[in-house]
Amino acid sequence: MDEYGSDKYKSNFISWSDRIERLLVRSIKLLIILLILSQLILQFPAARRVLTTIDGSEGIPFHYDAR
Repeated sequence: MDEYGSDKYKSNFISWSDRIERLLVRSIKLLIILLILSQLILQFPAARRVLTTIDGSEGIPFHYDAR
C-alpha cells in the first residue's frame, strides 16, 4: 500500500472503532441501569410475587418486617 492508502485505512478504522466503542459503552450503561432497576423492582413483595415463582418453593417464605 502506498502512503495515502495506509492513511485512509487508518482514518476509516479509527472512525469505525470510535462508533463501535460508543455503541458498546452505551449498551453497557443501559444493561447496568436495567440490572439496577430490576433489582429495585424485586424489593417489593407484590412485584416479586408476580415476577418470580421460586418464592413459593422456599421452605420458609421470606416476609419483610418493616419496623
